[in-house]
Amino acid sequence: MPYASTQCARAAWIRSFSGPTKATTNQRHCAHSRHLVNLYEAPTLFYVIVVIAFVTGQSGLLPAILAWAYVALRCAHSYVHLTSNTVRRRFRLFLASLVILVTLWFTVFVGILLTAPAR
Repeated sequence: MPYASTQCARAAWIRSFSGPTKATTNQRHCAHSRHLVNLYEAPTLFYVIVVIAFVTGQSGLLPAILAWAYVALRCAHSYVHLTSNTVRRRFRLFLASLVILVTLWFTVFVGILLTAPAR
């Protein structure tokens, strides 16, 4: 009998993470939940490049400006996502932040290559 109750508990636990239902949550709660998940996906690349820039000494003016521009765009993206949720505006902000992030990666690695000692 303990096995059967464990199986029911597992099924209920899995259902609770399979996605929100109308009976358990409202749409606003679901949007906030999805937004929190999104905040843990793309910014991890930002965290990595900031650490790389700091460790390698590539934390000059241009990387700092790009990093703050990325943070500002992500804040604007969060604001749009949690208020009006206009998909076109949100996508443009995401795309702009992605371009800034790729530019930041490129800037840091070019700086690393230019300051590497010649062999």
